[in-house]
Amino acid sequence: ACSDANISCAPNAVQVSRQTFIALAVGSEHTCAIDATESAHIYCWGKNYHGQVDDNAAANSEVRQPTAVALPGELTAKSLALGQRHSCALTTVGGVYCWGNNDDHQGVLLVEGLADLSTGASATCVLDANQLNVSCAGKSLIGGISHQLAPVFERQ
Repeated sequence: ACSDANISCAPNAVQVSRQTFIALAVGSEHTCAIDATESAHIYCWGKNYHGQVDDNAAANSEVRQPTAVALPGELTAKSLALGQRHSCALTTVGGVYCWGNNDDHQGVLLVEGLADLSTGASATCVLDANQLNVSCAGKSLIGGISHQLAPVFERQ
């Protein structure tokens, strides 16, 4: 609780780099951001116990400085969503790329035609470009585990 002498409830500014970021997302114990350059690089830092910060870093490590995450090919990110043990980027062409833990099949790879993205602890959901349909993959309260994107809501 905030009244405990050992716990600070006031926000503290933490300088993580000298880069300028245009988007930020926070997971359970990691953070990712998109830099303001034309190439829109993704940088992540925090606990990397499941590869959610950097698939190439040592397992069970902590990444204390922003570390670049490469998307496949020439893809660039426009937004991010982070789960408990995975991270996802919505690309400028409406695709999704995820990295980190995929035990519950929440890692959606290179789906296209999407407008928005959201993650939960062990699930990833997307909204199609027409903003009519929501589909999810991973562990959810309403459908158990889906091994691929499954429609949750379809507007008629």
